[in-house]
Amino acid sequence: ENANYKYLYYALKNAKIPNTGYNRHFKWLKNIQINYPAVEKQAEIVAILDKVSSVIRKREDELSVLDDLIKARFVEMFGDPIQNPKKYQINQLSDYIISLTSGSRGWAQYCVEDGNEWFITIKNVKNCGIITDSMQSINAPDNAEAKRTKVKEGDLLISITADLGRTGVVTKEIAEHGAYINQHLSCVRIDREVLNPLFVAHYMETPAGKEQFMAKNQSAVKAGLNFNSIHSLRVMVPPMEEQTEFIDFVYQVDKSKFSFP
Repeated sequence: ENANYKYLYYALKNAKIPNTGYNRHFKWLKNIQINYPAVEKQAEIVAILDKVSSVIRKREDELSVLDDLIKARFVEMFGDPIQNPKKYQINQLSDYIISLTSGSRGWAQYCVEDGNEWFITIKNVKNCGIITDSMQSINAPDNAEAKRTKVKEGDLLISITADLGRTGVVTKEIAEHGAYINQHLSCVRIDREVLNPLFVAHYMETPAGKEQFMAKNQSAVKAGLNFNSIHSLRVMVPPMEEQTEFIDFVYQVDKSKFSFP
């Protein structure tokens, strides 16, 4: 009777859960210390956080609508990506790849709270973009492995394990800050005179792209793609001016995502 269940919910939701095994999570739950103010204060805190959560949900709904708008614009401009009614060329991605690499393991030793660069993991790559607000900061080593896995502006990132086919394109901000990829991501550097990396990302997020990732999944037990799989991905190749027109539309919609009323 002295604990508001929603107060407990918010407390646990915002607690730092250790990255440990299943049984240790139970031990952590048994031992965690939670500060319980008076019941009235708990109710006041819950009321505030409920309002905040409602605003967040509404904003997420708005963002989802904008994402759907981009998908609709893609189909409007290029037609159904599976049927390809406009008869665009469909070629292997390997025809346009300048370089292809994946990240490496063992970077935990370089992760710090106040690092001067970023470490990109699969959770940062989503919906053709790269989320920076939850990026792990690092102090990267000065070695060949770091140079190999450091991203550049315009690099296309594709998840190659677990949740296959998540895409994102490295922005100027990320490249200038300095960032590296982990082993769950591939970094594809494309001939940008023929293909816009962001167009490729959006194409790979369509049913035509998702179908390919499902078909190339190497194991029903453990998802994964190798370099041959990436090379053999097929991509629609409209004229560059049409790709640019679509990407300009994407940029305009993205501006709306950051324009709060």
